[in-house]
Amino acid sequence: MDEHDTERMVLFSDAVIAITITLLVLELRLPGPAAEMSDAQLWAGIVETLPNLFAYMLSFVVIGTFWIGHRRAFSHIKRSDSVLIWLNMFFLMALGLTPFVTGILAENGGSVGTSLYAGLIAIASLLLGSMTPYARHAGLAEPAAKHRAIWAGYSNAIVFGLSIPLAFYNAELAKYFWLLLLPLGALSGRYRRAR
Repeated sequence: MDEHDTERMVLFSDAVIAITITLLVLELRLPGPAAEMSDAQLWAGIVETLPNLFAYMLSFVVIGTFWIGHRRAFSHIKRSDSVLIWLNMFFLMALGLTPFVTGILAENGGSVGTSLYAGLIAIASLLLGSMTPYARHAGLAEPAAKHRAIWAGYSNAIVFGLSIPLAFYNAELAKYFWLLLLPLGALSGRYRRAR
């Protein structure tokens, strides 16, 4: 397929990612109509909504990071074939489930909710991370395609994947384990600048 088809695939992906981020906000609701609440009830309702708000912010950042990684990968991928299209479709399918698992994580951040969220993000990370090496191998990418998208995808998959068994030991500890992505992202940035 030519560059035009690849551009259409990227535009379609951007639309799916934008819709997925938009769907996240639908999980943010007060426990009742705000107009019928006193100030004290409204504050209590807002506090009750905090787990949903934190889950929303987490998933917004995660999806935003996926969008950045996708754009970065496709800045070097110039053509596509059916395998790349299906890798991209499976990536988008996993990403489309993010609002669902975000809602579960917000309402029940225990072992199952945490591991379900981590598993989905790990799968999406692997799918995104596999696109650049596949495109390079198939001759669909520029020879100078950077390793950053590969590193970001696989480091995310490793961190979220390792947090799954940790979640069955301690779900809160597993969520704090996700913070390892911050120093890994900084290391990845240094690696990219050094090359």
